[in-house]
Amino acid sequence: MASLYKGGFSIVLKRLRPRSLSWTKFAAVIALLALFVALSGTAVATNGFGLIGSKEIKDGSIRKVDLARGLQKKIDQAGKPGPQGPQGPKGDPGPVGPQGPQGPKGDPGEPGPKGDPGPAGRDGRDGSKGDPGPVGPQGPQGPQGPKGDPGPVGPQGPKGDPGLQGPPGLNSDHPRVVTAANLHGWELLPRGGTSNDTADNGSVEFVDGPGTSTDPLGQRALRFYSANGRKVAARVPLPVGKLPEKLWDLTTASYATYVVTQPTANLDVSLKLNLRYANTSTGADDGFTTLIFDPANNRSQGADVVGKWQRWNAVRGHWWSSRALAAGICTDAAHPTTGWCTLERFIEANPEAVVTAAYLEIGQNSGNLWPGAVMLVDDVRFGFSGMTVRYDLGG
Repeated sequence: MASLYKGGFSIVLKRLRPRSLSWTKFAAVIALLALFVALSGTAVATNGFGLIGSKEIKDGSIRKVDLARGLQKKIDQAGKPGPQGPQGPKGDPGPVGPQGPQGPKGDPGEPGPKGDPGPAGRDGRDGSKGDPGPVGPQGPQGPQGPKGDPGPVGPQGPKGDPGLQGPPGLNSDHPRVVTAANLHGWELLPRGGTSNDTADNGSVEFVDGPGTSTDPLGQRALRFYSANGRKVAARVPLPVGKLPEKLWDLTTASYATYVVTQPTANLDVSLKLNLRYANTSTGADDGFTTLIFDPANNRSQGADVVGKWQRWNAVRGHWWSSRALAAGICTDAAHPTTGWCTLERFIEANPEAVVTAAYLEIGQNSGNLWPGAVMLVDDVRFGFSGMTVRYDLGG
């Protein structure tokens, strides 16, 4: 006896497939059973021998002999299955079954793309002030800053003690003592001041004076000695830090001489001024000439005497030019009428002349007349525009 139940759908089979059932028919039975199972849910076959579950039906291990005789007969009467009919319309969805238990947690998926930043949040409240940290090591010294503005002037201090007395001024009568250790701008030139000799012609040095009652200053003097008769000289300093002085500004030019040895009559120490911008007629571009004061041409100031101090005032004396002048005057030492002229007359003819050097000198380029000459000089006074310097040569 076989019983079919809808709902749980179980088929209770007493036996397995009959031996007389072919495999083709048995497969048809299995298909019907599978369709029944699919439509009903569960089938149970019962027989006296036990239960056959749907699992056994589906895997094909059930036999015809395992079915009830009535069912076997139904199977025998059933022919071969016809062709498959068309698929019926889709049925309505069944009711949703109860939710099953939660499955195990799946593996994490790949990270999604980074989202856009959210809007900035509001500023938080200031935190409380922290404790000061420890003092760090001193850094390197920075560069010097700019100079600050001067501070206010302080009150005047008390009057200081008087300082030491300064040296005499230029126009004082106090002489400057010139020695080999302190020449005060003088230059001693044993090769001459207005020549180009390459060897010494004699000597220029400080010596003891003759010790007479007429010695002009001190006990020493500057001695000029010409061994070969050529020039030896001493350069007189001009005012320091000024442009060349105009000749017309010469206000003082005087000196004292003492003739020790005079190889030829009328020889004495001359004062010579190198000039520029004189009106010469020799074609010199800068008007160079040497203006010479010679005691031999100024005997009104002193006689030709050996062994006696005499003083010469060149500013008040007669001069002659080493180069011819455009005015045709002052160019010949041997002719008092045309060859000599006063300083004023020379300046009138040469108003732009300037003094570039001043020398006291003995001897001449040829050496004639002068070999062995020895002469002393002291108490030199020289200056421009009323500013006179007095020199004690040797002390």
